[in-house]
Amino acid sequence: MLIQREKKMYLFLDCEFNGWHDQGTGELISLGLVSADGKYEFYEVVGCKNPSPFVAQHVLPILGQSAIPMWELVNKLCSFLWKVNSQEDGDITIVADYPSDIELFNRILLLGQGQCINVPVLGFLLDLSLTTKNSVIPHNALADARALSIDYALKYAHKIVK
Repeated sequence: MLIQREKKMYLFLDCEFNGWHDQGTGELISLGLVSADGKYEFYEVVGCKNPSPFVAQHVLPILGQSAIPMWELVNKLCSFLWKVNSQEDGDITIVADYPSDIELFNRILLLGQGQCINVPVLGFLLDLSLTTKNSVIPHNALADARALSIDYALKYAHKIVK
């Protein structure tokens, strides 16, 4: 039996977070998602109580908007994903250049033990060859997500089917 692959909607993900700790990635500060065609963008910021020196110097000054509570980010992210899902064909694939971005995204989906928010079907693609080096605003999650989208298009233009 031949199974035809469905079209995918690629959303490029970047997160800024507050340093590292014993268990790994620090707490989320901001999250950006950008579709490959630029039609969809999501960007939100949550509070950062005790920023690391790097975050205080390089991330907080360029956030570009006020922080919202985590519960509000969760609601807005869920609404965004359902909107994209309802307006596009195919499953959503979240593309990231670093494992911590996927980790932080998935932390947002968890409500508690055995519970998560209701989202459409999502796939994840980790491509360590992608880079944000051409970001217009380095360490801004939205600008970095846009840079990932452009880098992906440049690297894989020969594979992108419209």
